[in-house]
Amino acid sequence: MSERRSEPRVRAALWVEVAGTDVQHEPFSERVIAINLSEHGALLWGVEAELRSGDVITVAYHERKGQFQVVWVLEESAVGAEVAVHRLAEQPCPWEEALAAGVGQ
Repeated sequence: MSERRSEPRVRAALWVEVAGTDVQHEPFSERVIAINLSEHGALLWGVEAELRSGDVITVAYHERKGQFQVVWVLEESAVGAEVAVHRLAEQPCPWEEALAAGVGQ
């Protein structure tokens, strides 16, 4: 099967802060693990907030944050869901410095 991604992904595990509004329109903020990173997206693991495709959330790593759109949500076990996110245009990449430093390589 050929790779459909337009940019390479880096395997890493970074603690990030995610915040936004869940499907019940309630604000949330929680720490989750960002894995499978790229300049434009990531896979978030352990998300407890109930989200759906199209939702916009803020993802922060250290002092940098950006807004991301939820691409898909895979409901998981008691540890939370897997959530794929894509960075909105003109938003900064929170883990840009980590990628430049070769995190996960």
